[in-house]
Amino acid sequence: MRLLILTVLLTVSLSVSAQITPNSQWTWISGDSTANQNGVYGILGTADPANKPGGRNGSLSWTDGAGNFWMFGGFGLDVRGSGQPYLNDLWEYNPPSNQWTWMNGDSLNGVQGIYGTQGVAAATNFPGGRAQGVSWIDAAGNLWLFGGYGYDDGTLGYADELNDLWKYDPSINQWTWMKGNSIAAQNGIYGIKGTAAAANTPGGRQGAVSWIDGSGNLWLYGGVGYDNIANFDDLNDLWKYDPTINQWTWVNGDSTVTKFGVYGTQGIADVANKPGGRDASVSWIDGTGNLWLFGGEGYTASAYGNLNDLWEYNPASDQWTWMKGDNTQNQVGVYGTQGVAANTNNPGARWGSISWTYANTLWLFGGDNTSGGSDATLNDLWQYNTSTNQWTWIKGDNTTNQVGIYGTLGSAGLPNKPGSRQGSVSWIDGAGNLWLSSGQGYPAKDTAGYLNDIWTLSKNGFVWIGVTSTDWTVGSNWSGGVVPGPTDDAIVPGGTPWSAEILNGVNTSCRSVQIITGAQVTVKPNGQLNIMH
Repeated sequence: MRLLILTVLLTVSLSVSAQITPNSQWTWISGDSTANQNGVYGILGTADPANKPGGRNGSLSWTDGAGNFWMFGGFGLDVRGSGQPYLNDLWEYNPPSNQWTWMNGDSLNGVQGIYGTQGVAAATNFPGGRAQGVSWIDAAGNLWLFGGYGYDDGTLGYADELNDLWKYDPSINQWTWMKGNSIAAQNGIYGIKGTAAAANTPGGRQGAVSWIDGSGNLWLYGGVGYDNIANFDDLNDLWKYDPTINQWTWVNGDSTVTKFGVYGTQGIADVANKPGGRDASVSWIDGTGNLWLFGGEGYTASAYGNLNDLWEYNPASDQWTWMKGDNTQNQVGVYGTQGVAANTNNPGARWGSISWTYANTLWLFGGDNTSGGSDATLNDLWQYNTSTNQWTWIKGDNTTNQVGIYGTLGSAGLPNKPGSRQGSVSWIDGAGNLWLSSGQGYPAKDTAGYLNDIWTLSKNGFVWIGVTSTDWTVGSNWSGGVVPGPTDDAIVPGGTPWSAEILNGVNTSCRSVQIITGAQVTVKPNGQLNIMH
């Protein structure tokens, strides 16, 4: 008979890093569990536990090098909860302190832009209120935004599609108008495909998607807006902006709107392939520098509707590949078994989702699959593995219009889940935990509205809390009340009321176990703990 005691003096891991699984737990971190809340701005530049952005959707987001989360504008509620709905406020959120800081812009919505001199930073400069633009962050930590639907310098007198490019330098808290027009509703100037030029600029648009490559170039695709001859509809043009020369290049796609997709053969790149015009898609960039595009609202091979096609673009070959999903519109999801990848799995057609990239896996959450006028928002979380070309339904519901289950503020729980929503923002922290905030959808009750809640889904798995006994197999000894299984990651910290034990005759498994400083796990005679990975 043997008694095995696993004790460590330093933090160790007995397996690979923790993963997000169906048993990972959402935590409601901040904000409100009810919709349509006003913003609480506090003092400009000063963090405060009471500060919070108002409910909104269609905002822009960044994560800086220090791990702080940033959010700009959107369509929603200002400090009054009234007025024109387009915002231009810039916020910084610090995860360790769980505090928001209003950094720049106005606490009132409906504000026109102050452009100043192109290329010159100034304390008085700021973009006008807008929603559904695109954003990047460069290697120097500057925040970039392009376009969206909102207010120009006041010339037009109403909101429309914008094509202005802005840079924000956090070190001096100043905006610079870098490129594009100060007046909305502008045509695109495409120039020669593949050739940068000072005159080139994408037309005004909203609902585009963006990437930044390893060389610091900014990439922009599609959206709904103006082509080269003032026609207005969904676009499928691909652009690259080089900050070192302040010039745009039209790289791929068409210079006119209303283009159907050319899908070719699934999994095969071809110079003729191209996604159809679309808006409100989501995007990723993988570890090899290839650009990925999913879904949105736009044109399939022959019709218009909601999309669920997945595309990969290789900048080196300038070729698109249709990788997954359907070339027809309004397809329902094929969910399969939660947590199990399969070739047949596919998220349903949708627009207004959010995305993350971590460890060469692509993540997709929520969105709206409304067609025919009925409300149909989602809260499903999917993972796509670029190596196996398979989707996995990880968490959330396979039905629409689900209310959120918030639990206790700051406490993870297996039943917790964000409500169905579209137009949220996403961040990812240094540990690979997924964060989301805001959007238009369902809070804790069944009346949808504009949200300002913050959620995180931790990579870290089941945490031993040891409040009932030493028995590993008792649910109340684990955070969330569930015992880890073969696909779950276990964490055993020190200082718990009871230390973990695998009792005599018990055979149990987990994917990995991490034993923190001062903790121990005892495997008693004839007990067995199987580490599956």
